[in-house]
Amino acid sequence: MPSRQISGRLQQRLFAVQQAAVAEVEAKQRVHDTVVEAHAAGADWAQIAHFLGVTEAAARRRFHQQPVPTEQPTLF
Repeated sequence: MPSRQISGRLQQRLFAVQQAAVAEVEAKQRVHDTVVEAHAAGADWAQIAHFLGVTEAAARRRFHQQPVPTEQPTLF
């Protein structure tokens, strides 16, 4: 943090910025979690995209999770 003195009013505004940033991160995580849950429950990408207000391709790109490989690939 810069060493200059910060007034009480400015400190309140900066704290509000921090709170908004935390809320944004939490909201993005909630959207991700609910999309994953909806897809697992049977919603298709077109339905999810409709409720997000994006295209199907955008929803799929943003939220589609690649399956985790169960075996390590051979590198050599």
